[in-house]
Amino acid sequence: MSEKKDTTHILVPHKLVLFQRPRSQVWQCRFQMDGKWQRASTGTYELNEAREKAFDLIQEAGFRKRMNYVPITRSFKNVAEYTIKKLDEARDTPNFKPSNDIDPPLWLDCK
Repeated sequence: MSEKKDTTHILVPHKLVLFQRPRSQVWQCRFQMDGKWQRASTGTYELNEAREKAFDLIQEAGFRKRMNYVPITRSFKNVAEYTIKKLDEARDTPNFKPSNDIDPPLWLDCK
């Protein structure tokens, strides 16, 4: 097991950790959501502010998960997968109507 550094603070064992990267004074946090560790910057240099922000970040991620949003949006891929999932769910409902009458963008109008 690796040694705990002075710049690492375990706020909730196996759930929420506050730390500083070697070449940065800004506090980062990592927290576990759905069995995966997520990382986020607290955006602050002060330890007490960073603790509050870390708890806010994990609480927001939990809220987003309960509301069926992507807990952490790190990339376009996350958003695209979420959108595809929601479209697939909508397609399976009785009120789903596919629409083919979408107006083309104005720049396609090449007269």
